[in-house]
Amino acid sequence: AYVKNVGFIAANGDWMNEETEDIERIPTGVSGLDQMLFGGIPKYNQTIIAGGPGTGKTLLSFEIAYNIAKSGANAVFIALEESPKDILKNVKNAFKNFKDIDELIASKKLMISGDDVSLRLQQSNDSELYAFGNVISDFENMITANGAQLVVIDSISLLKLILSDEIKYRKAVLAM
Repeated sequence: AYVKNVGFIAANGDWMNEETEDIERIPTGVSGLDQMLFGGIPKYNQTIIAGGPGTGKTLLSFEIAYNIAKSGANAVFIALEESPKDILKNVKNAFKNFKDIDELIASKKLMISGDDVSLRLQQSNDSELYAFGNVISDFENMITANGAQLVVIDSISLLKLILSDEIKYRKAVLAM
């Protein structure tokens, strides 16, 4: 049986479908995903890739960042739970055809970072809001330095550990 994707509700509550033409989108370059998203990820929106452990969230996110960098735009991949070195090792193992990852990194089209942020989080004795503000400042510095059009934060669940208050956490994530 064939099931047509007729639309979805975006994070801002708007109904999205193929007739939603006024939204600028960033193609992911992932086969089938852009069609499901009616052309790609809505520009200037937060998109969450969710799933249980081992479902491929990191690999999918990296594939999108890689494709964005290959298209000529800059992308930042912020790894909070794995070191950038481990991310690269896993990605190169999973995507044998991504032969130019090192070139994209050297040319600053693709930036993989996160060690500094993770270390700061582990060593922080600051208040929750101050620590979260520092992390966001680190993110902004990476994004600005790279001129990124796509940012991946892997994984956002680590940020939840900083802000134990659910409402403060939700407000902070929405403000990003």
